[in-house]
Amino acid sequence: MQLGSYVSTTAVLVCEDAHRCPRRPPAVGKSTVGRLMAATRQRCAFIDVDDIRQLVVAGAAAPWDGPEGQTQQRLGAVNACMLANNFVENTFDVLIVDVLTAETLVVYRSRLDRPLIVQN
Repeated sequence: MQLGSYVSTTAVLVCEDAHRCPRRPPAVGKSTVGRLMAATRQRCAFIDVDDIRQLVVAGAAAPWDGPEGQTQQRLGAVNACMLANNFVENTFDVLIVDVLTAETLVVYRSRLDRPLIVQN
């Protein structure tokens, strides 16, 4: 989105492909790297999708816990996009960190305006 001469951007930083490593543990560095990258921008929000998924207290399922886990993983990505779009509308860059699957890739590409997807 552009307001005046400022153009907001959205990046999705992906630290691991879920197909290569579906049960990647937390604390592998994606949040640390994401926060460092976000700090280099003039105005940038940092969204860790793990934090969004942890909002589910009762009935939470890990992404690898079958259909319910996959549903909640997709819901986390959808909610991250909604939050990111709100920041972009208010001229913030946004950096999202998540573990990418084929389904969440579709979510990010369809719900964010020109996302930059970075994968290691």
